[in-house]
Amino acid sequence: MDSNLKVKLLSDKSRLQEIYDLRVNAYENSEQLAHVNKTVYPNGWSDDLDEKEGVFHWVIMDNNQIVASARLVILESLEETDGEFEDHIFLLPLERPFVYWSRLVVHPDYRKKGLRIELDKIRKKFLSENLQIKFALTSAVETRHKHLLKLGFEHLGNVMCDWNKTSREFGLFLYKNIEIV
Repeated sequence: MDSNLKVKLLSDKSRLQEIYDLRVNAYENSEQLAHVNKTVYPNGWSDDLDEKEGVFHWVIMDNNQIVASARLVILESLEETDGEFEDHIFLLPLERPFVYWSRLVVHPDYRKKGLRIELDKIRKKFLSENLQIKFALTSAVETRHKHLLKLGFEHLGNVMCDWNKTSREFGLFLYKNIEIV
């Protein structure tokens, strides 16, 4: 990662709109264009979890501009996720709380510079420092599967999800947050 870039936990909630706009920009410049773009999300891409208590947004800054971001949300119930895990509930630990590992985006001009890996490492570090969080759940398109497995996630299976009036296959992943002695 370039030495001019700084990773930080976002503390200024007034900058959330920049993240919402970055999400649209990043997806518009990817194979996900049909699902996330300025026509579908003219005010940026956000959801109810973005401002929930227990949400953490990490950002990578370049001269005070957010060029990448990722989110973790501490949750008690699967009902608070997008619903993609419902058919796999029997595979999930019963303990709570858990985190929903989501919304990783990198500005198109900053791709292939290791930013995605940095944001994944900082989120995994957060889990290792917060062992009261029992596990992490995420869903991902196929291009992310290999990297999630390298991070220690377990592939639970695939599911078809409706995404802006189209159906899309996502892989479901579980990371058990256990202390290694």
